[in-house]
Amino acid sequence: MGRAIRQVHEVDVPVYLKTQICREDFSPKWRDVVRFLYTHIDIAPNSDDIAANSWKFLEENRSTIHYIVERAEELSQKACCRPLEFVLCHSDIHGGDVLIDSKGALYIVDWDDLILAPKERDLLFIGGGAGNVWNKPNEEKLFHEGYGQTEIDWTLLAYYRYERIVEYIADYAQELLLKPIKGNNRLEMYKQFISMFEVNLVVDIAITTDKRINE
Repeated sequence: MGRAIRQVHEVDVPVYLKTQICREDFSPKWRDVVRFLYTHIDIAPNSDDIAANSWKFLEENRSTIHYIVERAEELSQKACCRPLEFVLCHSDIHGGDVLIDSKGALYIVDWDDLILAPKERDLLFIGGGAGNVWNKPNEEKLFHEGYGQTEIDWTLLAYYRYERIVEYIADYAQELLLKPIKGNNRLEMYKQFISMFEVNLVVDIAITTDKRINE
């Protein structure tokens, strides 16, 4: 997988195609959604348990979520002021988008969100804890053995890990509070939402990544 992602990042995209592929602009879209949720959403007294518990969790973790949103904002502003190398990125390389067939061949699927961005846009998933996969030291080591020597920009990596969490929070909160779905999927979504804040998962890992910026 490391070798495959490196090959993607080294693709020489023709100029006529570059104009058709989104380019990273460090948009505040998801940060604004989370801010909106805290300032404009009230949970009705007759809300079901999942909606009520979701809102309670958001309130209990308000300070942590505020920090993540504002730190993502701060790091995005720093990134915008620097010269950056943009490469072709998949942008959503989570465990569900990497398949291995019965013969051991590796397939990367779901190329709907291609973007021209710094390589850290993809590297955030390796060691990032999303879905509780690829966050063990040996897995990260194996990936980078295949990817090859590269210099990690910790400011960008921390930004992308924070921003991914902000997007998750916005998505989960909107689904659980504003347009709830029926059935067991909703309960599973709630469990996934709160699990992000568990020890050694995405929130912990993003904060640890942030601490490496000045090393």
